[in-house]
Amino acid sequence: MPASAKTDTGASIDPVTDQTIWNERLQITGTYPKTEEVTVYEDFHSTDCYDENGTFIKGSSGSKSIEFTLKPDSKKKWTSRMSLSDTPPGDYIFRAWIEGDEENRIVKLAHVTYTSADVFKIELTGQNSTEENASPEKSDEDEFYEQNSYLTPGFGIDLTLEPDLSSRGGRITKGDSLKIDGQGQKGKDILVLISRSDEYGEYTFKKYVKPKTSTSGFIVWDNELLSSNETMNIISGRYYIYAIMGTKDELSEIEEKLNQTAPSSSGGLLKANEDENPYQQFVMLLEEPWIRFSGTDNGKIPDAGLGRQINISGTTNLDKGTWVVVKMQNYDENKANRTLTSIIPVSESRPYNTWSTNVSSSNLGVGNYSVKVSDYDNKADASAGLEIRNNNSVYIPETGSAYAPGLQNNRDEPESTATETSDPINSFLKDSPFTTIIMIFEGIIVIGIILLALKTRK
Repeated sequence: MPASAKTDTGASIDPVTDQTIWNERLQITGTYPKTEEVTVYEDFHSTDCYDENGTFIKGSSGSKSIEFTLKPDSKKKWTSRMSLSDTPPGDYIFRAWIEGDEENRIVKLAHVTYTSADVFKIELTGQNSTEENASPEKSDEDEFYEQNSYLTPGFGIDLTLEPDLSSRGGRITKGDSLKIDGQGQKGKDILVLISRSDEYGEYTFKKYVKPKTSTSGFIVWDNELLSSNETMNIISGRYYIYAIMGTKDELSEIEEKLNQTAPSSSGGLLKANEDENPYQQFVMLLEEPWIRFSGTDNGKIPDAGLGRQINISGTTNLDKGTWVVVKMQNYDENKANRTLTSIIPVSESRPYNTWSTNVSSSNLGVGNYSVKVSDYDNKADASAGLEIRNNNSVYIPETGSAYAPGLQNNRDEPESTATETSDPINSFLKDSPFTTIIMIFEGIIVIGIILLALKTRK
């Protein structure tokens, strides 16, 4: 198949490369016709819209189509943007072609997902392929942060955010504050813009912050960009953060221009002036707080035998050092209420932070328990079930059977838990080589007592 679709009119569609798109607009470009007008068609269909032979089923749900006419023009390039803002997650096929040249249509497989911060993501794969050989490929979310970050080179700027969003793919949790630190441009002030826009390109959030800097450009105070209350109350999703360097007058002029510019054009405006006013761009994905269990099966922690240590752990997007409470409570009828509570800190990890605690089943006893984990502020919680058994067998959810090292038992035929109680002193004497000597000594004492009694009687 040729690199691009062309007709005799000179109109063309540029190749669509494998790529990850982090917004709701799928954009393609091409060349205008030179001789006569042509019609361009685009469709975006769910793979469910095709039968087993790869034929599109007309009238299927989960599909979008657009068409437009290109007239002969002196311009070199045209651009088309298809809005996919209400597209549900799933696998789709994107096609684009010029009327009269259907054989050379552009075909890509599109995998649509939403990140944990509810950011729309399209993965296009299968360069200029047919429906039969297109196949999706996954990409790391860290790629998103790299694609949406920028630093004007050559000015010695080294600004960082706290928490460090670069180490977590841009993610931050509601209820966490956001600060900026580091070195800007020597002798210049810093203006920070935090913004979010909707699918129509309108601001839904905009805030300016002016951190105080030293003469060498280091931020010294007033470095909080968003307070914990602000992140809790604003909407989840993607935000852009621009830190711009300049004099007070220059920054006032830039702020005025940004207020008159659409959010999607902010980066372009700053890019055009970066030689005079260098800047650093960050992206932030604001997530709802969550906490999860690891290793559960249908909401159930693997069974534990009485006397065994139980590891209860999971992941969370809560910040490191956040205290979480793990509460275990039995819910069996006709049994005494038993509760065990552990308070543990969240540990830093990638891609998400972790929490973990070990408890002894002996402190709880046999029975069925509910396990709940939550943070102190109850921003996030999760629950799971746990059964503690009356022997050393442990139920394995994957196999439906029980396993106990050294015991030939199973879930349906448990071995007796009755054990013989032993006296450690008697056990020692029973096997000790001194036992015979002690018995002889005891016999001599008995004989002595008898002789003493006979002598007294005389």
